Amino acid sequence: MDIDQADNQLAVISQIDIAGLCASSLYPGSTYMEYTRIMNFVETDPDSLDELPDSAFSVLFIHCRVDINDHDPSSAAGTPRQWYLNLQFLIDAGKLNLVTEIRVVMHDESHQPLELDMILKEITADIGGPLPNVHSILFLGQGIFTAGRLQTAFVRNKNARKAVEHMVYLFPRINSVKYHLLKEWVPSPGHRQPLSANACPLYALTIKAYIHQLEHIQLLIGTPLSFDKFFGLISLSIDIQNFRQYTGLALIPTNHLRTLTLYRIDGVIPWALFKSPQGVLAFDVLEVLCLQFIQRSRHLMPFPGLDYNISSPKLKELRVVGLLYVYADILGYFLVNDISDLTIFDEPSGFDRINKRALETVNYLNIGHPTSTRVENCYSAASVDRLFALKSNLRMAVISWFRWPLPLHIEWTNLNDLNFSASIATKDGIANLILQLPALQSIKIDCESMCIDDAAASVFPDQANRNTMAIYTLRARKSSPISQCLEQFHIISKKNFDIEGFCELVALLPRIARIKINFYHVQDVQAMLPHYVKAARSIDISAYPYAF
Repeated sequence: MDIDQADNQLAVISQIDIAGLCASSLYPGSTYMEYTRIMNFVETDPDSLDELPDSAFSVLFIHCRVDINDHDPSSAAGTPRQWYLNLQFLIDAGKLNLVTEIRVVMHDESHQPLELDMILKEITADIGGPLPNVHSILFLGQGIFTAGRLQTAFVRNKNARKAVEHMVYLFPRINSVKYHLLKEWVPSPGHRQPLSANACPLYALTIKAYIHQLEHIQLLIGTPLSFDKFFGLISLSIDIQNFRQYTGLALIPTNHLRTLTLYRIDGVIPWALFKSPQGVLAFDVLEVLCLQFIQRSRHLMPFPGLDYNISSPKLKELRVVGLLYVYADILGYFLVNDISDLTIFDEPSGFDRINKRALETVNYLNIGHPTSTRVENCYSAASVDRLFALKSNLRMAVISWFRWPLPLHIEWTNLNDLNFSASIATKDGIANLILQLPALQSIKIDCESMCIDDAAASVFPDQANRNTMAIYTLRARKSSPISQCLEQFHIISKKNFDIEGFCELVALLPRIARIKINFYHVQDVQAMLPHYVKAARSIDISAYPYAF
């Protein structure tokens, strides 16, 4: 419909969501398979190449797939590896100079020869020289350790060494080498039992080859721990369980450390890992601290524990998994730091003990669940009320990694941007939420259902009772707006998308300019929305490019 002709009609404009396309194609754990969305987009419309940001060309994928039968890795011994690269696409687009990361994807746990040395040799022939802008190598998948298991140790090690030699030539300026073994990009990179004697040494050899220039190191399973000295560490990840099996590690200097991540902590943090002149742990430039606790203690203790005194004057970002597993009040200890970026992963029952001042200085909040799966048969929606009742200056919040209940009451009045993974998100619950957030400009909801009848089967079955308290919100407002600020409304529902309820909500949002929904509901919404929105308005409708 022509906007100029729409005096009393709604003009609905469907357009390609470039930001959404890039976000769904290229993210920390994405592979070549997701990246094909960008490649297909450009192939369909070559002129669109210039619309993509430079970041869309920042990763060179080297993706391996192996067809494995009967879930038996050894059955793939005679099955050839299939390699997928976006190299030619980057060359044809003239964007090879924008690559900053090499991502080697080997999620299939094949035991056949590695073959990575041959692939890297072909890349060398194709591009003719090194890529000096590449600074990071990320290995994805268990396959980096299982490759070549049926070979002799000599041949297996030889193939890995050749691959590393090619990497050192092609990517001479690497300062970060990391792995992530799980297909899901969760806070933990995935951990294994100690490696078997016939494990592929690719990762260990890569670390050793670049060790004198690495600024970002993971001391995890598979990482050689025979360091007699560390060089200018900027970021460091340590698997505490791995460390406990090794006592020869050099003391870690903290003078340049900006990011510190401690995984699989099963008790008091072993601060003795770090150099502490005069008994003070001085993290003078530390900006990000990430702690993952995996075991609950019977008695909680004050942070940081024992007799250590920690100084971290520049700390601004704190991420804690298992907030109340070992220490009573980690957030209270860091109140002096004016934390601006906070991530908390804990059981719903733990939120009622969060320090009441925890969000006073926080601008960005990320809430999640330690395992993303329920531990108890069900939870009470009231258990998370304390979190939403905390006074804050939040500007952005991400409530994710679980299906949370929409809050009945929320005090985050300065919030501009909300991303919420919800269990049940009815039109009344959404309206009640938006009405309490007067500064909200963007809301994105990923929910299980928009129908309250589905609450009984959810992890928070009592939210059905809470919905009756919110149900009067829309009725009381009648045709009055529920927000004068909201401009962007995205919602995706796994089942039971309430088209009429969604259109009714949009009608109460006079400044809404962009909406995004399940792709198979776009036509229905386009047809129905004009019946709810009578004034001349222009709304861009885009679609999530996938189905459940």
